[in-house]
Amino acid sequence: MDMDNKNINPIFFIGPGKSGTTFLYNLMKDNSLNLGKIKESNHFFKKKPLERYLNEYKENRIIDFSNIYFWNPNIGLKIIDYFPNAIIIVIKRNPYSRLASHINYLYSRGEIIGDWKEYLKNNRDLFLSIDFDFYRGRWKNLFRENYIELDFNKISDINYLNQELGRFIPPMKNTNPNKYSTYPTKGNKILSLFFSIGKISTHFLPGKIIQLIKEKVEPVTIKIFGTKVEESISDKDIIEFYKSNGL
Repeated sequence: MDMDNKNINPIFFIGPGKSGTTFLYNLMKDNSLNLGKIKESNHFFKKKPLERYLNEYKENRIIDFSNIYFWNPNIGLKIIDYFPNAIIIVIKRNPYSRLASHINYLYSRGEIIGDWKEYLKNNRDLFLSIDFDFYRGRWKNLFRENYIELDFNKISDINYLNQELGRFIPPMKNTNPNKYSTYPTKGNKILSLFFSIGKISTHFLPGKIIQLIKEKVEPVTIKIFGTKVEESISDKDIIEFYKSNGL
């Protein structure tokens, strides 16, 4: 490890997903903060992560949004190894509400076409994702004073964000950052195929093109091919599901 890395103070917003990281990413982007080429770079799951981060941000401070890190606290050990002064930011949302939002998101992309309950039963990682406190505790123990937790219910309050994040980033102004608005839909095989191809293409396309697809193409595709539904899965549905399974 390059000893100069000890002087780098990156910020990692590690999620978890569907807890407001996209909101924060767009808010910071609208406030002209220098962010990565793509919202979820996930460089620590790739070869030579240090070189990737330093090359992507160059002289700018690293402010990374990689939601998937949250579910793998061992990534925290890699972050400490490369960036001992890293700041970890987690957004705390009711785990049942977060999971309901995640399932609705998977429906909208065509990743769930049938019964969501059967899908959840057969997806171990998703099934266990209500155990927020376990993962949160691991990250908190690793980073201690460099661990920051935000309240999902307050992140739309710009004064709250500036108070909590003012030590690390310049004061922000309130904007309208909800660029990834989603429609209440259920996906189909066309959507499923589209997003499967999209996942593969992310390994080959430049970050700016991927971000453009996420911002412009994905919402339109969901709107065109998704089937509108009157109601979506709620936190009450998730709670009832776990109760019926003896949890």
